[in-house]
Amino acid sequence: MIDLRNLTYRQFNDRTLKSYIDDSDKRLNAYVPSSDKEDWQANVALPTVRDKLKRILSGYSLTVPELKVTAGRITGELDVASIDRGEIAQKLVKSSYLENENPVIENFWEAWEMAARGTCIKYEGYLNTTFKQKFIKSYDPVTGIVEEDEREVTVDDKCISYLVPLTELYISDFYIHDIQDQPAIAWITYRSLEQFKYEFKKYKNADKVKNSQGLREDTSSFYKQDHWGKTDRAGKEKVEIIRYYNRLEDKYIIIANGIILAETPLLWQFNGKKVYPFAKAVLEPFEGKHFFYGKSFPDMMMGQYDLLNAYFNSTMDKGFKNLNPPTLIGRVNQDAFDLEDELLSTDTKIYVDDINQVKPMPIDQVSQADVAMIELLARGIEDSVPSMPHLMQGKEATAREVVITEERMKELRNIYHEMLVDLWRQKYQIRLANIMLSYPVPKTVYENGKTEKIYKTFVIENAMLDKDTKERGILAVQFRRLSKAEKREAELDMAAEKEAMATKGVNYRKIILDPGYFDGFRYKMTVIPESLHRTSMARLQATILEELATVATYFPQVFIANQKEYFEDVAKAYGRDPVHMVDQAEAMSQEQPAPMEEGGAPMPTSGMPEQTSPISI
Repeated sequence: MIDLRNLTYRQFNDRTLKSYIDDSDKRLNAYVPSSDKEDWQANVALPTVRDKLKRILSGYSLTVPELKVTAGRITGELDVASIDRGEIAQKLVKSSYLENENPVIENFWEAWEMAARGTCIKYEGYLNTTFKQKFIKSYDPVTGIVEEDEREVTVDDKCISYLVPLTELYISDFYIHDIQDQPAIAWITYRSLEQFKYEFKKYKNADKVKNSQGLREDTSSFYKQDHWGKTDRAGKEKVEIIRYYNRLEDKYIIIANGIILAETPLLWQFNGKKVYPFAKAVLEPFEGKHFFYGKSFPDMMMGQYDLLNAYFNSTMDKGFKNLNPPTLIGRVNQDAFDLEDELLSTDTKIYVDDINQVKPMPIDQVSQADVAMIELLARGIEDSVPSMPHLMQGKEATAREVVITEERMKELRNIYHEMLVDLWRQKYQIRLANIMLSYPVPKTVYENGKTEKIYKTFVIENAMLDKDTKERGILAVQFRRLSKAEKREAELDMAAEKEAMATKGVNYRKIILDPGYFDGFRYKMTVIPESLHRTSMARLQATILEELATVATYFPQVFIANQKEYFEDVAKAYGRDPVHMVDQAEAMSQEQPAPMEEGGAPMPTSGMPEQTSPISI
């Protein structure tokens, strides 16, 4: 895998993966390279790539896609349980993200990584760590004496998502696109010895792991000896942690500086198939589907961007030369000008023998052609990423132009947001696999002066409590294997909890599920792509107003018959409450007296004169 990583690939324009990422990062960060230019010469990098990237991501990166889970038996039969198994899985997955992370920020970083480097890889796992902490038993403020004890407490107990740097993941085949189809994967990280102990101290053989200074030359290793000894900038030794995954051989191995900490089958399983705990998405493919990595946005802009920078800097140099042009001096006047330079006099009078031999060097001015070329290059980059401000610059856009512009933007972003949707689908699948693996495991807590094992209860709000009655409320779920006696006792406790919550007006139900509750079923993860598109107020308003004008003009009777419905659509588009406004209008109409004819009789209201002209709103 290391040898493959160090090869050059034509997809990277004959660069290695590391060089490709480095070049993309430099252009995204507007990196100014060192050069042999003179001090007066311009050497700037325009922030064009970064500006365009932010403009693209603003359209879809701040809204998390919705998830829907349906469950069915592996044999093809429908799930007839009173509680929807698919909904429980869906609620547990969504609540795990909301409880421990900020999905919106996480979605933004995924979209940024996918665009900035072409490929985004996320690790979905479960973190359970314990640590010794000191607790204060008593404190005397007079003497300052503190009585304390030390307990082993659970610090982390949650599902986690981690954005894996591309340089940390090693794959066995660069021409297999799907990460789940890779024969083997290695994830290599470097941590300090303290960080290593924090996460792995409970593992077998963890106490035998030393830093690279303490390794013997004959230590057997997964990799060669020269891969150890990595240090940070402070010169502190690091521990090399290798997580090795092999789908074909069903292996999961953790190695730290040559010491095997764990060697098990692959832990993660979804729909009866072993999976790697990684999700992957690319921004755009290269020439085809089969290459593992994707093309980065800075790489797409690289040709035009580099040319724009070069032309911009050369034009700046030309303008600077015109501010202080060099002087052509004949030999007969050389002594006079050399003496002036030595004296550094503020006197501006210089006496020369022949004025005709002193004149400024002719230098081309910054021409309109230079400015036009810069504008042409900038427009080429701009047109490759159209945006609302660019397409409407210099004029007041009509409602129809808003719709057309957004449709063009949506077409451009379709490929990007579909890739992000697929990333979330993969993440949801692996997150459910982690829930099935880790939620039934009892947790260690400190209660009543001693350490106990308990089973966590997971609360699901607005859950379907019964399929038949469509009853909804709070569902508390606990994964635990019970004996017959324990089951009877638990049923009494759950009934008491339900009654106590009912007295408070809360529709509540608690269930205890077997740890294998999710086994034997297939789960279909459906991610709603349209939820990634932020609803545009301008687009919604333009669409509704256009429909109103068309219907009122060509079908006035239909418009009159459905005025209430049309008004509700308009009110929602402008952020108003249509129900409240309609109620107020009806209340006012009831308070007003009915119109009367001249003789005092009320005017008829059953009929309505035919509308012959368009209605304007």
